Amino acid sequence: MANRLTPSHRVLFPAFLEDHEVYQQAEAYWQMLFEALFTTKDIPFHRYYNTISPAGEKDYTGNPIFDAYFPRQHKLVRVIQFIATEADQPRFDFWEDAWPTAELDPSLRPIPHDPAKSLEPVPELVISLELSTDTAEQARQLLQQWVTMGREF
Repeated sequence: MANRLTPSHRVLFPAFLEDHEVYQQAEAYWQMLFEALFTTKDIPFHRYYNTISPAGEKDYTGNPIFDAYFPRQHKLVRVIQFIATEADQPRFDFWEDAWPTAELDPSLRPIPHDPAKSLEPVPELVISLELSTDTAEQARQLLQQWVTMGREF
């Protein structure tokens, strides 16, 4: 696919849905981004969503391509990545949601740093994008504001 986007909108991992190796590279990209943003600031996180089917097959749909639960902040992030289109501007959207923790099976509940929050809903930031150099930077800024600075949108 020809890339009609300007250099600042260069698409990253364009074949991630077609090639499992490229998909894993995209996942590694997100892992490194999160580590650079949060591990260096001593903000622990871990994966939360199960992306393996009951039959043991990995989900390669891009929803989520990456996720992280932050126990100190009792927050969750889910990144949904779409294949890039020929649009001039890559798609980038985000919204807040919440997991009703008290309704979850106790074995599936996230474990917050503060036990008093264990039954509180988990705020979730969902980022939905076509990954490009530009949208990656938008995601980085948004993540930093939401997790590190506690900003609500």
